[in-house]
Amino acid sequence: VIWMIRAFLDFIYMAQYPLQSKDTLCDMSTQLDIIHDNISILIDLGARSNMDHLNIPKLYSLPQSIDNTCYNGVSLNFTTETMESLHIPMCKDLYNASNHCQYEVQMLCLLDMHEWV
Repeated sequence: VIWMIRAFLDFIYMAQYPLQSKDTLCDMSTQLDIIHDNISILIDLGARSNMDHLNIPKLYSLPQSIDNTCYNGVSLNFTTETMESLHIPMCKDLYNASNHCQYEVQMLCLLDMHEWV
């Protein structure tokens, strides 16, 4: 698990480089291979309760960022802010749907219910 998390963080940091070379893109691709080779470990450890998949859109967007960099050059606005901003509306909606007491548990239950729908 540690190798996969390290590969994920390395990928994110490399994606933020102001300049990309063939070597850095190759390194990013290697990090993605490590992630995809070990993703089943998270499922086996129960990272997604009651689910046997990790169909997370952000994970699917990672290989596309390498392709986009190859074809279009370095994106000037590719930072973690873009990815992090996707969480904000979802978290606010879930928090507002809770009764604001032990909201973490309620938010997780709501997320789990939304995934089943």
